[in-house]
Amino acid sequence: MSSLMVSGTPFETYEVDGIPVYVKREDLCSPDPNVCPPYSKMRGLELFLNEQDRNTPIGVQDAGFHSRSGWGTAYFCRELGMECYVGYPVFKREGTIENHTIRPYQLKAQELGAHLIPVKAGRATVAYYQARNIMSELTQGKGLMLPAGLKLKESSIGTAKEVMDHTPDELKAGTWIVSISSGTVASGVLRGLRDYHDNISFVAHLGSHKNRDKTRAFMVEMAGYEPDDFLIVDEGYDYSDEVTDPCPFPASKFYENKAWQWMKQRIHWFEQPIVFWNIGD
Repeated sequence: MSSLMVSGTPFETYEVDGIPVYVKREDLCSPDPNVCPPYSKMRGLELFLNEQDRNTPIGVQDAGFHSRSGWGTAYFCRELGMECYVGYPVFKREGTIENHTIRPYQLKAQELGAHLIPVKAGRATVAYYQARNIMSELTQGKGLMLPAGLKLKESSIGTAKEVMDHTPDELKAGTWIVSISSGTVASGVLRGLRDYHDNISFVAHLGSHKNRDKTRAFMVEMAGYEPDDFLIVDEGYDYSDEVTDPCPFPASKFYENKAWQWMKQRIHWFEQPIVFWNIGD
């Protein structure tokens, strides 16, 4: 089955203090950003769902305000004719489980036919299991709950294919910078660069504070190898912290913009060429 996602998203060149930075515009991977989030993790989600029985209901948990997992899952479930359940946290300031304002990304999922499962906000793991249990009851135990944060091996594989098939040879060197949360997509970038890793310094910039050792171990396991020159940057951001300084391309204020501003302040540190992987706005 042919992919719904856009292959071969462009590398665009932007100058920072006279130095060219080659930005991989993965925010352009969506076939239609009005109905499918412009977010490269969708590549792996599509691969995974294509392998499932179409009669299996699919559940997913949105982690918070800017999670697009539910929206993306609802889109592919609609396209594949699958039933979709989207869990999401409800905070006190939004109202109660029975009466609250539904946020835009959950509304998009609902418009695509997803069943919404609001759960009380709290620890992410607790909210995940609450949503999973409710979906299991609604589907009489037939549903499949996707892993939290869409930590799918297929996301690594789908990203690696994009790297291998569409990266010019002259960019398979220098410094590669990727903004990360779990590191799932970044592990795919690593996987795609495996044959060239001796020539590359890889920088993973955390959008919010996490345990660097655990994050590194997860990425290495996903990628299937450990690169020699691999730096994880943690500036101590909280999940909800925003960076809104100007960026020359559409960038997430929760992720890519943080990494871009960090890079700009240190642009003369990096070996060229400098490649910046824009996962999506």
